[in-house]
Amino acid sequence: LEVKNFEVSKGKNSEYNSRKFPPKTLEKIWVSLQKISNMGKHPFQSEALMLMLVSGVRQTECLKIKKNMVFREGDKDNSLDIDNIILLPGRMTKNRKDRFITITPPVAFILDQLDEIYKRPAFQKYKFIPHLFPTNKSTPKKWRGEDGELSQEFMNSRRTRLTDLRECWATMLDDVGVKGVPRMFRKSYASIAVQQLKTSAKAKNLTGHIRASTLDI
Repeated sequence: LEVKNFEVSKGKNSEYNSRKFPPKTLEKIWVSLQKISNMGKHPFQSEALMLMLVSGVRQTECLKIKKNMVFREGDKDNSLDIDNIILLPGRMTKNRKDRFITITPPVAFILDQLDEIYKRPAFQKYKFIPHLFPTNKSTPKKWRGEDGELSQEFMNSRRTRLTDLRECWATMLDDVGVKGVPRMFRKSYASIAVQQLKTSAKAKNLTGHIRASTLDI
């Protein structure tokens, strides 16, 4: 009998699974995403990527954030009784536990950028969408039910939020001249957290990793 060796199937872009961006490259990416945002290209996508860069939040979690999960300074009306955070409820996190992103100056900058987008006439309508990162491919005509009233079920669904960031990511890669995938932000953030906090155990609490061992990269 002939014994055949089968190669293990690798996922798309699996070559980037253990890679991270150097700090200097992260700085260039941050500047590029700001430029893309200021140009009005890929609205909400550039801001989502910026939040992933400065917080290490997973893309799947980031794109599910709603506006009512943002608690600015002095607002502690949430399950953790903490202000100045973006709350990530357990129902949308990988480990099913409540987590939060601290609203640091870079995060506050991103939130302010989002507010500026809503001042543009073409995007004012998206203030009514509950998601922090709505898709501009959804229109008010789709938001209404058969009775002509706004459908809260539809507006709260994934059909009114971003589900991928490929367009903005491709523009940024071309501008900066680097290769990579968005999930490398998390690896980069985790690596910096370990260096700054000195231990993986402490960094795990900041990033939301389930095992501290996965931070030793």
